[in-house]
Amino acid sequence: IWQNFKNNYQFTKRSVWILDDIIPETCNTIITTLNFWIDASKQPVYIYINSCGGDVTVAFAIVDTIKALQAAGSKVYTIVTGVAASAAAVIALAGSKGCRWCYPHGRIMYHSARYSFLTDMTESDMQIHADELTYANSILAEMLKENTKLNDKEIKNVLSKDTYYSAEEAKKLNIINEIGVIAL
Repeated sequence: IWQNFKNNYQFTKRSVWILDDIIPETCNTIITTLNFWIDASKQPVYIYINSCGGDVTVAFAIVDTIKALQAAGSKVYTIVTGVAASAAAVIALAGSKGCRWCYPHGRIMYHSARYSFLTDMTESDMQIHADELTYANSILAEMLKENTKLNDKEIKNVLSKDTYYSAEEAKKLNIINEIGVIAL
């Protein structure tokens, strides 16, 4: 009963929580829910994030859905409640301008897209995957350039290693817009 109440409450408040790894199995419901809210109401949507990241292609699917919500007229709030690392940080950056929040003790971490090569891959398969990583990293760099105060050299440095930001540091760089708690 509690789970049903909680799910219905979050649905009526147009809020979703990303608390697990960013993988297809855990994000299908999020993407479906966000797509359901692409309507004429133009009501805001709230995405709470506490995730260590995961599959960047799934993150891009969520980002594309966020863009569709924004195109339909909804403001999309992304709120980091603990950590938004890797693919989760990409989702956090996709919030509407002025609507990217971080709780006071939140942390945000960026790095380049990564892939664990399997030993049985052929050289041509490895090249295909390397090309896909280059493409994913170009999208990450473009998002950082469009939405932050980071210049090209800083973005290259950020994506070269795990780069963590406190809420205060992220705000100075415009990765987030506000530090605080949003209660529904």
